[in-house]
Amino acid sequence: MGKRKFEGISCSRPRTPRFPITSCRLDGSKEHGFVYLPGSSSVEVPGTGPSQQPEAYLPPPADPVELDQPTTASVSSNRYRAEKEKELAKWEELRDRLLETATQMAAPASYLCSICSKEESSPISCEECGPTVTYCPECCVKCHSTPSHHPKQWLEDYYQYEPFEPTTSENIILERPDHKDCANRILKPFNVFDSTGRHSFWRVYVCSHEEEACTLLRFGLWAASADRPQTAFSTSLLEWLTALTLECQVSVLGFCNALRWRHNLSVPEVNLLYKALIGEPMAEFHHYIHRKRTLQHLCSQAGSGTECPACPKDDGNLMVSLDANFGLVRKRTAGSSSRAPLHKDLYFLDDAAVQDFMSTYSEEVKPDEDCNNFKAGSSVRSKGRQEKLHVTGVFGAVCRHSMPLKFLNMHHGERLGYPVYMIQQLLSSVQPGTNVKLLVMYDIACIMTSHLRNAGMDEMLDSVKFAIPIFHCYGHKASCQVLYSPRRLEGFGLTDGECVERLWSFLRRFSSITKEMTPSHRTDLLTDALLHYARRKVSDMPMSIMQSFDKAVATHNMAENEIATLLNQSQVAVTEEDVEMWRQAEIDTITARNKEKPSSTVRQWKKAYVLNLSAFVSLREEIQSCRDGSLRTALLARYRELEKKLTDTEGIRGISRWKEDSEEYRATILHVDTEERKLVLEKLWREASERTFLLSLKRKYPGRRRHSTVTEKASN
Repeated sequence: MGKRKFEGISCSRPRTPRFPITSCRLDGSKEHGFVYLPGSSSVEVPGTGPSQQPEAYLPPPADPVELDQPTTASVSSNRYRAEKEKELAKWEELRDRLLETATQMAAPASYLCSICSKEESSPISCEECGPTVTYCPECCVKCHSTPSHHPKQWLEDYYQYEPFEPTTSENIILERPDHKDCANRILKPFNVFDSTGRHSFWRVYVCSHEEEACTLLRFGLWAASADRPQTAFSTSLLEWLTALTLECQVSVLGFCNALRWRHNLSVPEVNLLYKALIGEPMAEFHHYIHRKRTLQHLCSQAGSGTECPACPKDDGNLMVSLDANFGLVRKRTAGSSSRAPLHKDLYFLDDAAVQDFMSTYSEEVKPDEDCNNFKAGSSVRSKGRQEKLHVTGVFGAVCRHSMPLKFLNMHHGERLGYPVYMIQQLLSSVQPGTNVKLLVMYDIACIMTSHLRNAGMDEMLDSVKFAIPIFHCYGHKASCQVLYSPRRLEGFGLTDGECVERLWSFLRRFSSITKEMTPSHRTDLLTDALLHYARRKVSDMPMSIMQSFDKAVATHNMAENEIATLLNQSQVAVTEEDVEMWRQAEIDTITARNKEKPSSTVRQWKKAYVLNLSAFVSLREEIQSCRDGSLRTALLARYRELEKKLTDTEGIRGISRWKEDSEEYRATILHVDTEERKLVLEKLWREASERTFLLSLKRKYPGRRRHSTVTEKASN
């Protein structure tokens, strides 16, 4: 009888055929053992020892034992935890040594000059030059010809707080080399905030041959005012502020406070910096940076940075998403502008033209509340809050590659006139003679199409194909999903239409800054933000297009395989042409039903009269049997209202009160009842179709929460 050593229980078993197994523990270690064929009288279990004997034989299991294998996620989690604990232990060991190093750095790294290698008992260090660079006084003066650096001298056991005297702004004068012989130049001091945000006084030679702001720019400074500036900022500092504003939405006040604590600025210095930055200097600097980047001042044909390089110019489908953002408001108390926006209509359409169009545009079609529960923006806010806003939001257009196109300020709710005006502008931007088709994705494209059709704007309908963004589409009726889903319409591909929502998530973060701005400053900052967003998208466009192409190819192959499988499994012969015919028949049926208008054989006034008369008679009987005083009062008020309506109709039509047993009353009430029954049956049919369609979606996407609200309503 054989014995084997393992960790665990010990049992004896005659040598019989066995299979080696290896099991993995959760910590990644492995355990080896054997599985024997059933039928023997003893069992050997992994973990036995020579001296360990069981009290009884164990019968073999009826079924093979399935060992739990560690998942990849658990092994990866354990490995990550071990690496994290190792890293934390290293940091704990390093903390004290880092403090010791910082203490050593408080003294000069060397007493030898980094330039001439001369030993100096009081070396000079400069943070801007580097932490290990040291100078002798002579080399320090040679290497610091501008006051933007702040060298400090070591005095036995500490650094002198004040900068090294020969390199201070009082001893360094900035002048143009080609204007040294100018007789009109004068030496002028300026309050300067350098690239690190520290405040100092610089002396600069200026002359009448050039504007002072241009002279300051030659030395890397941006003037705080256009005429006779007293304060200037380092262009590097403003570039850093611009990047923080556009990418992180840092306000000017927040930036100034950060510089205060970074460089221990005094309150007067912070106030001076804030007052100098706020308003025109930053707006002009942003505009200057944009124009310098585009080079349009050198070549008028150069792009402005707003064009999408991937959208078709001569032939193809120009796909655009429209939407409104009610978070980008502007208060009425935010002041008025003394100038037009610097960027003009680079992105934002002229406010006056938009308001003129809206004042004359008549919205004849009311939105269908049953479709997507559409609410105008004015219904979202209370009336009191609406009156406090000068701009209630922004309406925008974004191409399928997420490039911003055109935007306008809204002064009302989300009226249908705004998308109509936007589409007109988009159509006018298409070059004549090109074969570019405009595809528009809008949250309420179904309502928009109905509005344009009833308004007689057939030319616009012929020029534009509408669709609903894919994630909004599932909130619409089944008929809308069939007619306007981008997955069912030709030309939209896998574009989801939600690129404008992604833009809003970026642009909405500027609302706390722009709501208190003047109209021009607000437009300029939002335009700068859109230009920054466009630069990001252009930089990422090659990779995003490659990813979209790979996804499209994979989806196409998967769809072909699924269709082929379904056709092969069909019990009757079905081809792809049959499927396409069914799809078109579904669209034709819904389109024809939408065009059908309920017709009535009863004149409208007769229908209203007989319904009021029927309610009047029923109400009279209810009043006679009512014993509740308050209820009787309410019923009497309703009774008098109906009696007035009946009397008015009888006076206008020249008829006397119909009797319930009269032939005309019976015929009219019968026709009305028949029509009402028909309408109820049609509504039941639509509800049943809607429920069936949505339940099919629920089966198609099991376990997903995307359509949960709609499908739960449909299944209850």
